[in-house]
Amino acid sequence: MKNRILLIISILALIGFMAFYLADNLCKLEDKCHNCPKVSRDKAFSRQMGTYITDYKGSIPRYELKYHNETVKLNDVWIEKQWYFDYESCLCPRLRLTEGFNVIIDFEKSNEDSFLFSLTPIINGKIYKTSGGIEKERKTMKFDFFPDEIYLQLKEKNPNKEIGWNEGIVTDTLIIKLNK
Repeated sequence: MKNRILLIISILALIGFMAFYLADNLCKLEDKCHNCPKVSRDKAFSRQMGTYITDYKGSIPRYELKYHNETVKLNDVWIEKQWYFDYESCLCPRLRLTEGFNVIIDFEKSNEDSFLFSLTPIINGKIYKTSGGIEKERKTMKFDFFPDEIYLQLKEKNPNKEIGWNEGIVTDTLIIKLNK
């Protein structure tokens, strides 16, 4: 009887170890971008993860586009340390900080069905075209340094439908500065 119980416990332990190993390796196969920097989904999550640093303040909280009937409102601008989840063990990922920074701009636009503008960061006179993407209600910029002030070049889609984004029109420059 004692040998049976020991055999059953050994088999269950072996099955448990194999299941853990299989699940961990399947998770690693599924991870398309292993240890790639991430951006927090909102400021509360950034604070919870310990990556939040501080806020920025925009020079113009609400902006009317010049060539389109649309209003853009800057809701929240903050900076956080770049981070990623280390999936050395997929079932127990660990948060790791990198050397870079994420600047996140949450905004609202009055016309949800179209995208008629873009925001390009300019720091010390240099345009950062590869700084990150723009989503439906968010602009994310990635830097390898901590910017105190960022100029945002606001470019509108050309109202001429034949030209459109091929020759966008720079209409303004917004300034965001660190909250002191």
